[in-house]
Amino acid sequence: KEQSTYTDILNEYYKDNKLTKKNYDKLIKKIDKYYENTSIELYFKTEKNSILYFVIYILTVVIYFIGFNKYTNGQTLGKKLMRLKIVNNSNETCDVSVWSYIVRCLVLYQPISYIVKLIGVYFMNASMYYDVSNFMVTIQGYVEMLVLAMIMIRLDGRGLQDILANTRVALYDRNGNEIKDKLLKREIYDKVKDYSGENRIGNIDFEAFTSKEFFSNTDYEDVNI
Repeated sequence: KEQSTYTDILNEYYKDNKLTKKNYDKLIKKIDKYYENTSIELYFKTEKNSILYFVIYILTVVIYFIGFNKYTNGQTLGKKLMRLKIVNNSNETCDVSVWSYIVRCLVLYQPISYIVKLIGVYFMNASMYYDVSNFMVTIQGYVEMLVLAMIMIRLDGRGLQDILANTRVALYDRNGNEIKDKLLKREIYDKVKDYSGENRIGNIDFEAFTSKEFFSNTDYEDVNI
């Protein structure tokens, strides 16, 4: 026989008039509260067992995305492989400061949330930790969406981390020359004024634009992709 749940038992008593509606509602609330508190306690215990993970994450983010970036002048292993580099947005000849790497790290990888969790498991009770953890996750989600939206919408491809840190991610060819495709995109958008209904937008003839002659008249002719 299938085991009855607490609601099945209460419903049976309520139907037989052994339990008033007022007491029934009171018991349901108490049981729901018990299960809610139990789940919070289990979550808190799970987080306590994740202390080592919090420490490893924080150290990895700080050492790799701040220290290693500074040591390699803006190129992690992934960026090196893709020929990308973090540069100073105001003056690309100047090195990116440690503070800029810290700001980028705080926005992109949000170690603060893990630091708060690490402190919380020692100094907060289960209920407070659960509320604070949910709040941090919510903030983290909004920041990540904002970063992604800015990168997709802005013509220069700079996200919140770049704006706050005054940086940008540059793309280089095999010869070490920067490929300024985003600047080209901005130039195109600046020229686009209206749509004529033909193979032409504003003053740009797209047949001419896609031709070799067009690019031979730009700064991109020596790019070795």
